[in-house]
Amino acid sequence: MRAGGVRELVCRLLRLTGIPLLVRETLQRRTVVILAYHRLTPAVADRHFAVLRQHYTPIRLREFVQARQTNTIDQLPPKSLVVTIDDGHESLHKLKDVLLGHRFPVTVFLCSGFVETARRFWFSAPGLDEAERQRLKAVPDDVRLSTLRTMGFDEAIEFGERQGLDLNQIRELQGLVDFEAHSVTHPILTQCSDAKSQEEITSCRTALERYLDAPVTAFAYPNGSYSPREVAYVREAGYQSALTTVPGFNTATTPAYELKRFVVPDSCGADELLARACGIWSLAVAMRPSAPAPRPASSPRPSSPVAQAPHTS
Repeated sequence: MRAGGVRELVCRLLRLTGIPLLVRETLQRRTVVILAYHRLTPAVADRHFAVLRQHYTPIRLREFVQARQTNTIDQLPPKSLVVTIDDGHESLHKLKDVLLGHRFPVTVFLCSGFVETARRFWFSAPGLDEAERQRLKAVPDDVRLSTLRTMGFDEAIEFGERQGLDLNQIRELQGLVDFEAHSVTHPILTQCSDAKSQEEITSCRTALERYLDAPVTAFAYPNGSYSPREVAYVREAGYQSALTTVPGFNTATTPAYELKRFVVPDSCGADELLARACGIWSLAVAMRPSAPAPRPASSPRPSSPVAQAPHTS
């Protein structure tokens, strides 16, 4: 049985125990759940949005952030849920009809460096297998870039086909989704120099506000990797919130620049979707003897005195 089939079977059994229902009706009733996708197909999005609406109340990310700022989180609907999609891959445009049909609020985190260009995301470089992709996430940024160049890939080069949305597609989707920031080129920020980390965070907001002619107020850390340095840069850049991939539920006390998200595989079934959304899947993974507890990505201590502030999660 393929790995996805095994996961789905395990999640089906978990769902039959009634635990996901119990979690939703108790622990999640007065919290906000945020899910992270990457490349949903229209068929999967159609099924997932229908299932999620049956069990949760979809809200916009901006509703949650505003409720935090005005101390009105208790006025949010029970079992509030936010759906986010990272990267801004051009395939997102294919979801237009599904978004129209479901009227399901979605926040899309865009990498500004791929808007209206034919550049490719570095993690989709030709010939890059999964083991090497993961290895490159853990090395200094200049090593990552030089290694990719030896493979014939340069993230500044434009290729024949676009991977990011163009401006026409963005404008068509603007009334259906909220666009927010996900860096310029999607590096692992914690592996970057102080200057590059700050530039990726700050310039992304500036460029997107110009493209969108609208405020950009939230940032999602690429790969979920961040440190106190990135938290400081995001705050200094004027964002109101930032999202991680640390699993968990969000409340009024969750740090605004370390909001938690459950990552959902783009092609999983309904049972796995609900097991992940209620947190039971992350808990099961964390309890395995070989699995480390979820935490922000580690990195060398940044040189900036501001960035050395204690971690607040």
